[in-house]
This record gives sequence, C-alpha cells and structure tokens, in this order.
Amino acid sequence: EMSYNIASFAEPLKITEKQKETILPKEMVNSLVSLYPKSRKWLFDKVITDVNSRKRKIIFLMDDTETIKKGCLIIKDYPDEKKICTIWVNSKFKDEYEDIIRALIDRAIVNLKVDMPLVTLSSKCKYFEIYDKIFKDYGFLLLDVKDDYYIKGIKEYCYNGVLE
Repeated sequence: EMSYNIASFAEPLKITEKQKETILPKEMVNSLVSLYPKSRKWLFDKVITDVNSRKRKIIFLMDDTETIKKGCLIIKDYPDEKKICTIWVNSKFKDEYEDIIRALIDRAIVNLKVDMPLVTLSSKCKYFEIYDKIFKDYGFLLLDVKDDYYIKGIKEYCYNGVLE
C-alpha cells in the first residue's frame, strides 16, 4: 500500500495572472473540458479567484522528485459548502490510480474538516466505476442523481449532498 506524507503535497497559496495559464497541467484541463465544456472558464476565473481569497484550494500530489504532478485536487471551502470539486490523476501514473485518488480524498477530508464532503461524479467519467467504488469505501452516500445538470443527456451523481 502506498502512503504519501504531507511533504508529497504542494499547495499554491497565491496564483498570479502570469501563472494562471500554466499552473494546472494541460492534460488535466483538457480532460475536465471534455467532461464539462464550460470548465475552462470556471478553472481560470472562479477557481483561481477563490484560491487567492482562500475559499478554494488547489492541492497537487507530487512525485518523489517534486517536479511531476501525479494528481490534483480542487476543493471548495465555503462556510455552507464543503466540496471536492475536482480529482485528477496524471495518466502516466495509471498503476497508482486508486492510491492517488485515495490520497487526494484523504487530503480533502483533512483540509475541509468534514468526513463527508459533497462530491459529484459525471456518468461520462471514464473511471466512473473506480470512483464510485472508492466513494463507497469511504462510506460516502449517493443522495441524488441529476439529469442534464451540466450537460444534456449526462447524469451527475451526488454523494453526501445535493446540487442546488
């Protein structure tokens, strides 16, 4: 079993206009845009702004050399909403896929100070079964399924809460 210590994680606290375009791995941005067409604007406007005002965090899981981003977590820490917005795993680390997901969820739980953060999963996600299994291992509860919430014809599965 893989375990990652706190030093394995990197968290930018301030993101400048210049860093905005390069801070997130291109593969991550592209895979998010393929799942959620409007996510590019959300990532570069909403997320970055919220990171700078401490309402969201972007947390990277780094490799041993601390140069390669193995995975990324984006969490929303609003007083009324504790949410895992994004979990991404670098495709070069397929053999560690589940370990990386679990490490990122553990980090989210620590940062959000809740055991059951809101998290949603698109039916279009290539690894739907893996995520669903891991969420169930954590005791996350599937509380709602929304049709057409982000994209027509796609279901969004909501764990530990509902999308308004």
